[in-house]
Amino acid sequence: MRFTAKDANGTPVAISEIARWFVQDFDANPSVTGVNIPSWDAKSAAVVGSESSSKTWRTAVEGNLPDTEAASAWFQPSKSLSELTFEYQSLQDTATPSYHVLLAACESPFTAPTPTPIASGGDSDGDTIPDSIEGTDDIDDDERPNYLDKDSDGDSIPDAVEGTGDPDGDGIPNYEDQDSDGDNVPDRIEVDPDAPDSTPSDTDENNDGVDDKDSKRNVTPGDEDRDGTPDIHDTDSDNDGTPDGTEAYDLDGDGNPDITPSGNDSDSDGIDDAFEGIVSTEQVNREFVGESTAPCTSLSLAAKK
Repeated sequence: MRFTAKDANGTPVAISEIARWFVQDFDANPSVTGVNIPSWDAKSAAVVGSESSSKTWRTAVEGNLPDTEAASAWFQPSKSLSELTFEYQSLQDTATPSYHVLLAACESPFTAPTPTPIASGGDSDGDTIPDSIEGTDDIDDDERPNYLDKDSDGDSIPDAVEGTGDPDGDGIPNYEDQDSDGDNVPDRIEVDPDAPDSTPSDTDENNDGVDDKDSKRNVTPGDEDRDGTPDIHDTDSDNDGTPDGTEAYDLDGDGNPDITPSGNDSDSDGIDDAFEGIVSTEQVNREFVGESTAPCTSLSLAAKK
């Protein structure tokens, strides 16, 4: 079953946007364990699944999407629509197909559903942060609420890694803070400063809230000076006495940063407005994680072996 739609102006909605509306799939007729397992094909905006054990369901349908029995899903459009189309495909030999569609309308303006209460142990995205803490905000504006988003702030570091701490004391927990230590170097850059380009791809084919390019990046926080504080939480990552925010933006090597903070964070994402457009490691001087000058401790010696 493939979905297509047109917005309020009659303009076709991109498949990539429709894919972000998907919430959950399920087997509506689990009579044969492990057989009728549906899945979501984000590239085609379609619900697909495995072939029935009866063998009366063929797998070669238009678009090379496998047919299925009782594949079901629910999704939630994020904008007003003038047209919503469900395209069913069936090449059954003997059975008579039947389709069931349930539509629910909500009042305008739309109010997102309340997350599962913490008392019930709800953690819809499996990031170890309860739904009731993450809530229904959409910090990175990817049209996926935090409680369903494995990377709520879109900084390439999974919420499960960032956690709910607040080392810079700005009132924004790490999983929502794109600059967790407040040093004006975005977490996206600090987590992997050796990457030639950390710019996100702005695609999320599996609809898990993690940018497809980020899912292939090294997003394990490093600790350049081996002081026990990861670089994304360390305002002087190489312990050379010069703050990361000075080194990273001293592109001409005169000892002074070429960009200075504005003191404003208009979108409350933890990034000063002056540094809002910095998303690539190619835009900074990566020497802020240069050769470490950490004290010669047993820890640092062990790390050098």
